[in-house]
Amino acid sequence: MTTRIHDLRAALTDTTYIGLTATGNTVTVRAINLMAGTAKVDRAEFLAAVRDELDVIIIDRADLPPVEEQNDVLQAGHIFLHRKDRPGRDPGEQARAWLALAEHLEHNPPIDEAQVNALARLVAAETNDTHIPATALARRLIQAGVRMDGAK
Repeated sequence: MTTRIHDLRAALTDTTYIGLTATGNTVTVRAINLMAGTAKVDRAEFLAAVRDELDVIIIDRADLPPVEEQNDVLQAGHIFLHRKDRPGRDPGEQARAWLALAEHLEHNPPIDEAQVNALARLVAAETNDTHIPATALARRLIQAGVRMDGAK
């Protein structure tokens, strides 16, 4: 896949752009139709291209909470770190672990138990302790709003 980052000085229909392609450990940057050899590109568009091509997480330092220090205790947001504990605890490692958990939850959101219970009641009501055909149950579930990812 190649992500195009368009020159801000060019018209939207112009074919002047920077092409960014990642293959394994190699990143190829191509300047397309740039006579002067330089392009001014939108920062957000550039960072989005890097994120998408390299499958990385980009965090703007401006989005980090300020760090306050009081009596050998550092505080950033709701996180506290005692300076005395620093040699045994790597804040970067802890931050990467928290980020991994956030990424996991984004792709695997918790199951809403109220939804599970409502669906269980619907299944129980529809089957009425009988052997309802699977297609009839599936039809009722779809009518109730249940959706299957990747259904064909």
